Amino acid sequence: MVASIELSAEQMQQELNITPMVKFMGIRLASWDAASALLTCTMPMRPEFSNMPDSSSFHGGAIATLVDTATCFAVIGKGFNACSTVNLRVDYLRAAISTSLKCVAKIRRIGRTAAAVDADVFDNAGKLVAIGRCNLVIFQNN
Repeated sequence: MVASIELSAEQMQQELNITPMVKFMGIRLASWDAASALLTCTMPMRPEFSNMPDSSSFHGGAIATLVDTATCFAVIGKGFNACSTVNLRVDYLRAAISTSLKCVAKIRRIGRTAAAVDADVFDNAGKLVAIGRCNLVIFQNN
């Protein structure tokens, strides 16, 4: 694996903040452990994320975006300058209603050009609402 220096939690949040979609969605880094390749981030419920008017239930697309973001930034945290999603799968296990979400992403395998990252999404009560897997292509640092 060829990568530059792994990022700190502060550097990770700065990277998150420069992404317009991530900023709009309010995704925040809760923790980053480079040694165990484990990233945790949170996302608040916003009216724009609801699946129906006057609903407090998350639309699946917002949850998928959280999974996509967390998995990608876990790879970036290992010192790569960029990556892009090749395949994203999300299985929805229960409705996420009137809650913020916590996503825990774990790198399963990372190489020179690709990574496989799993993610679990929890509601405020700690109930698992979705599981995801993302395969990413890695862009090397120069």
